[in-house]
Amino acid sequence: MAKRPVGRPPELDTDGNPIAKALVNVTIPVKLRDFLTRLEINRSKLFTTVVMRMYNKEICPKCYGENIEDNPTSWICEDCSNENRTAYLGFKPCENCGEMYNLINKHPDQNSFRTEYKGSKLIKMGCSKCII
Repeated sequence: MAKRPVGRPPELDTDGNPIAKALVNVTIPVKLRDFLTRLEINRSKLFTTVVMRMYNKEICPKCYGENIEDNPTSWICEDCSNENRTAYLGFKPCENCGEMYNLINKHPDQNSFRTEYKGSKLIKMGCSKCII
């Protein structure tokens, strides 16, 4: 007689492979736990959803705001930025060479889409390594 698997069936990714999971203990106030229980909110699902949104640059990990600017070189939290400081959440790779943008390697005007040539290749936008 074959043994039946014990427990819940594994959650699968888009390719049909099982998703490896780990137990993470999170300490929260009892009143918050009671609130989530009363609303029948699955704490594991809530935590996974919020962290995935942070990972995908949809929520700022500092202020938890959703006011994220997605520009050609980076993601910026508008709520954490001010006239003296830009709050970068991450940088993107250059479309031309794949080099990651950073505070040094970026086009001087990140909103400029001027036409330039590098050798015989037409470049509309690129990092400072491509364009210069």
